[in-house]
Amino acid sequence: MKQLLIVFTFGLSIMLVWCTKITINPTEDTEFPQETITEEPEIKVDMTDKKQVMEYTLSALKEENMDKLETVISKDGVRFSPYSYIDTKTHITLKKEDLKEAFEWTTQYVRWSEDGTGDPILLTFKNYLKKYVYDINFEKLSERNYDTIVQRGNTINNIEDIYSWASTVEFFIPGINPEYEWMDRRSLTLVLQQEDNQRKVKAIVHNQWTI
Repeated sequence: MKQLLIVFTFGLSIMLVWCTKITINPTEDTEFPQETITEEPEIKVDMTDKKQVMEYTLSALKEENMDKLETVISKDGVRFSPYSYIDTKTHITLKKEDLKEAFEWTTQYVRWSEDGTGDPILLTFKNYLKKYVYDINFEKLSERNYDTIVQRGNTINNIEDIYSWASTVEFFIPGINPEYEWMDRRSLTLVLQQEDNQRKVKAIVHNQWTI
């Protein structure tokens, strides 16, 4: 009897060890928790509404999102001007399909000349956007001036001469620090033209206090 008990105990131990090595293979009926994928909501804009297009463009510039920006750019491209005087010969114009590639450029290009010093504005496109486009929080701090071109400072504003047929909005910040006597003012003007019943961005014009 004692021997029988020993044999039974030994056999039971072997079965337990063997069972612990069994791997359960999943079958079609086996349910596993599904990974939750959160998709960002699609951002839509009414391309016939100039105010929506302008606000959407400003948001794209703030985020440095070239995918968003290219959806609102004119089929002929967009011109970037560092100051309110637009030079049609030297200020860079990019096709919408070139925006993402330009944003990755590491080569520096001359973008006109700096006010005061006359030194060439030598920057990559990405750094140009940081210094001569969205260099301050226009989205929250600015006042909006629609279809009104205001001469500020001593730099000639020739937007109406170049784009007499276009709609504009000026995102204007009169100044941040009163100690600077408003010499830290900034503005960003978007120029829109009508294309196939839609509003598309034709130019992005930065402006600031100049000597």
